[in-house]
Amino acid sequence: MASSVENLKYHIVWATKYRYSLICNGMVGYLRSYFESKQKPWKFKIRSLAIEPNHIHILIEANNSSVNINDLIRKLKGGSSLILRNKFRKLMRYPSVWTASHFCSTIGNVSEDTVKTYVESQGIEETEVIQRTNVYKIFPSKVKLKRLSRYLEGVKNEDSTLAPAAMIQNKDRVAEGQIPLRNDLIKYSFRETKSCSNWLKVNGGKSCGTKPFWLGLLGRGIPEDATIRDSYIQYKDGQFKVYLVYEQKRTIKRASIEGARLNIDLGISHPVTSVAIGKEGKTESVSFLGKGLKNLLFRRRKYVEKLQELGSKYGTEPNYQRRLARYTNRINDYIHKMTKDLVDTGLPIIVGSIRNINRKWRRGKCSKDLRKRAMNIAYGKISEQLRYKGAIAGIPIVFVDEFNTSVTCSSCGNKDKSQRKGQTFSCGKCNRKKQADANGAINIGTMALANLLGVATTPLKENSCSQVGIMAV
Repeated sequence: MASSVENLKYHIVWATKYRYSLICNGMVGYLRSYFESKQKPWKFKIRSLAIEPNHIHILIEANNSSVNINDLIRKLKGGSSLILRNKFRKLMRYPSVWTASHFCSTIGNVSEDTVKTYVESQGIEETEVIQRTNVYKIFPSKVKLKRLSRYLEGVKNEDSTLAPAAMIQNKDRVAEGQIPLRNDLIKYSFRETKSCSNWLKVNGGKSCGTKPFWLGLLGRGIPEDATIRDSYIQYKDGQFKVYLVYEQKRTIKRASIEGARLNIDLGISHPVTSVAIGKEGKTESVSFLGKGLKNLLFRRRKYVEKLQELGSKYGTEPNYQRRLARYTNRINDYIHKMTKDLVDTGLPIIVGSIRNINRKWRRGKCSKDLRKRAMNIAYGKISEQLRYKGAIAGIPIVFVDEFNTSVTCSSCGNKDKSQRKGQTFSCGKCNRKKQADANGAINIGTMALANLLGVATTPLKENSCSQVGIMAV
């Protein structure tokens, strides 16, 4: 009778996202009970567990060699992240609780230097994937436009004699009036010609009797390191447009936010307040941006109110859609130029996140006029453009919660709501007067460093971790 004796032990370590010191005393009990509850169903035993402010050590023993250690680590990290996010809502401000990588050794006695090297390497560099969509008009060609019309009809009616089979098979991925383009069947090329510079090779089909052909695209090109993803061609308002989707990978150095940086506060009086901080921690410049944006938003809002007064048909405004689109394009262009100038400074950017702040407004915690003014400003678009432009440029963009940053003194740390009156912040402790939005921007940068160094979230102390966070079996 065959028999086997197995003694498999794994020392596993993983770190928090960006190496922030996120784990505080209140989280230890939830983590420990969660790991204990999964021992029997996932066929492992915990031999020791150590929970540090910015990483976790766990020594486990697998019952048999059939346990997939990578799947086990993935489930432990994913489940514990879900538990912590549900119990501690402040963790929702971060893209994830744990970093994507982990350290694993089959020997229980791992040297402290080895683990320290792994932990210190986390958060220094993060790889992000940015996905964007470029919209192109097609260079006019009667033959090619006629072929696209056949493809569109074939996809709609699922007729393989009119459209390639690959397009019909991927019909469910696109909306009505769109032609799907699989990334493995199309090809993008940049060639300077008299007509245009961008070219897209569209696949043909045997059953419909067409060969692959090149479409000339009118618009800007895509980066050389980009990867083409599934795209589509849309027919709208009597013309075809190509929606070319591509991805880029960028490696961003996160740890550099400890040096010179650009702090940004999103507000109402000044949509964007930027404070440049030098390497020595001194304020070098303060800029108030977005005055032109407020003017454009005001004009569009007044025009919308005028349309609402006219009624649902807008009889006296036959071209209202075109005029609204013109306002929107001007707003988008202003935001694009403003965010580009901020990223072009080359400094790491720390942005005050106002995510879910509209929930507070809906609960009646601010005046109707303030809520109306704030909802008109495109904070989401500003934040998103900063994020992806910073990622493309390789510049770290960090979002932190704005809670209490507007009522806290950036010099002495005194917190009192009565200290801010309008756009003036007057500290009741150190008697310093500052511009309110600039004061808030400085506090946003301080909060980001506090999260990085483990000051703001009451983390476990290094010398108390052995008493609170370690469980020996």
